[in-house]
Amino acid sequence: MQEWLDTTLGDEFKIVMGQSPASEYYNDRGQGLPFFQGKKEFGELYPEVEVWTKQATKKADKGDVLLSIRAPIGNVNIAPQECGIGRGLAAIKPNGKTCNKFILYLLKANESELKKRGSGVTFSAITKPNLFSLPIKVPSDKQERDKIVQAIETQFTRLDVAIKSLKAIKDRLELYRKSVLKAAFSNELITLKGNWQRYKIKDIAQKVQYGLTSQSGENYRGPKYLRITDIQNRKVNWETVPLAKETGRVEDYQLHKGDVVFARTGATVGKSFLIDDCPRDAVFASYLIRIVPNLEKIDPALLWFYFQSPMYWHKISQSQRGIGQPNVNGAILAELEIDLPITIEAQKTLTEEIESRLSIIDKVEEAVDINLAKTEKLRRSILKSAFDGKLIN
Repeated sequence: MQEWLDTTLGDEFKIVMGQSPASEYYNDRGQGLPFFQGKKEFGELYPEVEVWTKQATKKADKGDVLLSIRAPIGNVNIAPQECGIGRGLAAIKPNGKTCNKFILYLLKANESELKKRGSGVTFSAITKPNLFSLPIKVPSDKQERDKIVQAIETQFTRLDVAIKSLKAIKDRLELYRKSVLKAAFSNELITLKGNWQRYKIKDIAQKVQYGLTSQSGENYRGPKYLRITDIQNRKVNWETVPLAKETGRVEDYQLHKGDVVFARTGATVGKSFLIDDCPRDAVFASYLIRIVPNLEKIDPALLWFYFQSPMYWHKISQSQRGIGQPNVNGAILAELEIDLPITIEAQKTLTEEIESRLSIIDKVEEAVDINLAKTEKLRRSILKSAFDGKLIN
């Protein structure tokens, strides 16, 4: 580390803080310079142009490193050409002994420190003094800086190969999951005794029902108020589910084991969740639909598996309503058709077979996710080693 400099970002590099022009100078017709406001336009390495401006107040040159400095702080891209930059960005310029990739990786290595330097009540942003005074360690020699970039990219290339393989495994697991569910509801997964019959959901459900309209929060006294956002990765953390403001006449919305709830609008439209375990006092929000299965006709777990099958998603995609924001209503769900074994015993046998096969997929997927998380930690470790002077001799 004898040939490294202890300096600051502002002393080592020229930095341009972004500034947004008046809105009347924006356009989407390609007139003027591309204009980037913040992280939302960032791609993997280069931002995507969505807006142009005929009056760029602050500019970045081609090859400058663009740093997101507000909501969120720390994301980086490279300017693909001369462009205007808004208040959400700063441009850090390469110099005679520093290529833009070195700056890019240097900022990635210091992302956590950049975030700590942010402040603000409404959203976090980093001020010019806090950005310019960011302490950094850099080699004094251009050749050493280039070696660091080369070493990082060599390591990242190997890492990317591993990540690509892990993601390919996840893709194959998802295909296998779909094939299991497709075979299950085509009577091809296992040999079952007894006949099958085609039902409509309304024929095997006691109720198809919209949720309760209520405000919610930690300080209210009502029951737990299950929302779309509380359902993550087919799980609900009931500890974090807020309470409903409404306390009177909520019994009709009380959730019970075996209920299936659906997102009826938004990005997760059509996704479902099986209530397997819930607090004694829990209701569901108005942007959810509940199906209460008729337990004499349908095994709830098997019904939920159907709502994950390719057949269901094909039907639901054809039935969605809404141009700006697609939605699925109770009437659509009630009319959906499903092929099922007639007897509950045969249904439970089919459920057990599906669970057995999907549990294997889940275990493998969990192992893949653990290893993907490790690759991100390793990426951060590579960057830290690089700028601690330990990646190259």
